[in-house]
Amino acid sequence: MVHRVRSGFVLGAVLLATATGSATATASPALATASSPTPAMAQVSAQADSRTQAGLRTQAVPRTQAVPRTQAVPRTQGGPQVGPLAALAGGPSAATVRAAAWQETPVAKEWATGIGLARPDAHTTWVSGMRLQPRGNSLTFLPTLWERDDRQGTSWKERPTAPAPAPYDGRWNDIDAASSKNAVMVGDYAEDESIGGVLTQHWNGRTWKNAVAPVPKGAFGAWLLSADARTVRDAWGVGGAQVPTDDPDDSRNVGLIEHWDGKRWTAAKLPDVGDEEAGWSFDDVTALAADDVWAVGSAYSSSGTRPLLMHYDGRNWSEVSGPSLGSVRAGLETVAVGARGQVWAGGKAQAADGTESGLLLRYDGKKWSTAALPAGTGPVTELTVNRGNLVLLVEKGEGAIDALRGGKDGRWTSLGLPSSPGAPLSGLNMLASGNTIDVLGIRPEAVGGTWRPVTLTATVPPAYAARPLRGVFRVGRR
Repeated sequence: MVHRVRSGFVLGAVLLATATGSATATASPALATASSPTPAMAQVSAQADSRTQAGLRTQAVPRTQAVPRTQAVPRTQGGPQVGPLAALAGGPSAATVRAAAWQETPVAKEWATGIGLARPDAHTTWVSGMRLQPRGNSLTFLPTLWERDDRQGTSWKERPTAPAPAPYDGRWNDIDAASSKNAVMVGDYAEDESIGGVLTQHWNGRTWKNAVAPVPKGAFGAWLLSADARTVRDAWGVGGAQVPTDDPDDSRNVGLIEHWDGKRWTAAKLPDVGDEEAGWSFDDVTALAADDVWAVGSAYSSSGTRPLLMHYDGRNWSEVSGPSLGSVRAGLETVAVGARGQVWAGGKAQAADGTESGLLLRYDGKKWSTAALPAGTGPVTELTVNRGNLVLLVEKGEGAIDALRGGKDGRWTSLGLPSSPGAPLSGLNMLASGNTIDVLGIRPEAVGGTWRPVTLTATVPPAYAARPLRGVFRVGRR
């Protein structure tokens, strides 16, 4: 079984600005600011900021300039802002360990970013994302799919898909494959596009075909950030939409969940869990069965941000209470199924002083509880399962990430992702298949150079020989 994580968020300045920063990039809420951007990246990110906050990538969006409350949406600002949770600190800071043998391979030369990661069969890996094409003073997004065939080496090549209907200017935010004959890619929607909804594509083993997922009436923009293709007739996509409010100059984000029945997408009826002044949205989804599906994200309000957990029982979607975090602001970005049917959700938390830390929740079939992480663990951006062991992709400071693998003895081990001075690696997705782990990220090709998508691949044996990090998997108080 291939375990995978579906994130879909792009680190905003991943827009790969030119060295002069003269291009105006546009972005959707799936974009967030990269941790250590180059000056050129920062300039393009600033130019795109007003559109990013509103959830559109269009060149003319007058409402976006008058949507101050959407600035509270953490995902568009780099994810939910969160911090140290004393109840979650279960051990010392990460120690230096023997690194796994990671092999780094560029997915594309430049002017591109990868977002989604999937493995349709034992020898094929797909990366979904976009290439960027300068057009006058702007950058056009070209949805792109890349493929690696392990039988032919480690290099990546573009794979043809169905042509996107004009004038679609977007990305493939995520891809998920149940088999070599069943896969789904999900993208974006903006009101100036004529497709009428969020663009998606379905793979039947022979060809990719376009399909449009409906959006709420009057939506200015919408996005699906994550997909789970459970069977040919049962797939899910989650994200959000920007919709009008009673104030004609304002808008808010609402969660969006779509179901694919093999022929068409249908928007699920959801409870409204957000605040009329802010909203809510989803970042990830995982399906255990037709009547057992979890979606996670964040709910925003004037008092802060909180984790959002929603469950589908085969008939209805309903919000499920998580553990009490007190006054801590927090949000969830990733969810996956672990051993013995446990469900894990990861994200980040922010204390009153603004300090960020990782957040890990566990569902035992009855209730959600917090799980302890080693002291100093940064925000959890992705999680997956490798041979029954949970693996986390975590931030560990400016321009650095690491992968932590949990063991059956309740300890974490650092898998030692390589770092490069002056060329920080930002992690976007992670996938585990057997003993192989792939991390998808972006890294500048040289100090101060253009960023490009890369994969880091390592074979991690079950008995990984590294010094463990103490104090993990201890369930915190509810």
